[in-house]
Amino acid sequence: MLESGFSAGTGGSANYLGEEYKHFQSSEANTDFVLGEFPWQVRVGEHAAITDYVHPPRVLSSEKLDKEVTWSIGEYMYGREIWDTFKLPGSPPEAVGVYENQPSPVTINVTSIWLAFAAFAVFLLVLMIGFDLRAKKEPVLHETYQYDRAEAKGETSFVTDVFELTGRISNVQVKTHAPVDNHWIYLNYALINQDTGEAWDFGREVSYYHGYDSDGSWTEGRQSDSVVVPSVPPGHYYLRIEPEADSSLPRIPYSVDVIHDVPVFGIYGIAFLVLLVPPLLISWRAFTFERSRWSESDHPPLQLPGTTSSSEDDS
Repeated sequence: MLESGFSAGTGGSANYLGEEYKHFQSSEANTDFVLGEFPWQVRVGEHAAITDYVHPPRVLSSEKLDKEVTWSIGEYMYGREIWDTFKLPGSPPEAVGVYENQPSPVTINVTSIWLAFAAFAVFLLVLMIGFDLRAKKEPVLHETYQYDRAEAKGETSFVTDVFELTGRISNVQVKTHAPVDNHWIYLNYALINQDTGEAWDFGREVSYYHGYDSDGSWTEGRQSDSVVVPSVPPGHYYLRIEPEADSSLPRIPYSVDVIHDVPVFGIYGIAFLVLLVPPLLISWRAFTFERSRWSESDHPPLQLPGTTSSSEDDS
């Protein structure tokens, strides 16, 4: 029997000692057979209305028999606890399904996990803004060239004017633009330190194609390209450029821009996704566990397409 601190709520809930219990199910219990000693008179053929409210790991149960209502409270026990208490041999059988007041294995508060994720996301945003404001984003070279297949004989490489990178070790962004239309141009680049001879070699392709097929219009590629060379020391540099182009393209202009010390945001996107994984996994695990619990109640969750509830399976 429950003592003080209990109140029946409205809308399918009950409150006991400051905890709210949600209505789980109502059913009718029939007494078919009596054996043993009871603290009240039990008779075969009695009918009682049973109502369960849950607040895992506890369950509140009301038993209404005629005009008398008896309330009781129970707490979930794992099979191992029962086996140890009664010193039973062997191991308890594996639990099947989720019982109405079974505690969730996700003991971490899901809301607090999402609040922590939000705090880290804000920190990443502030960090990203700080690095963006700190970056110089200094243009050090802007040139326009033209690739002419008729004039390109033998060695097609050339070097740009020398430009200076000042300050700390930082990255260098090389941007290429070419008005290609169903064509491509490929540029072999080398960023070379005039003072030390150290070089960073890389190749970039600019290509853009479009057309129509049975699915409609389509496009592929872009007329611009960008690449970032990391950790370039200060000094005097130039670019060695060796262009190649589509054989059907007689000539094509292209522009090259070099920008010193640019912010790179890709690492922040990766960090955001890494931080997002734990709250998503924890939330999904908690959701599926609660879905299994309430599928056995009078308030089953909406069924997913192609699935059936356990009660439908039993029928």
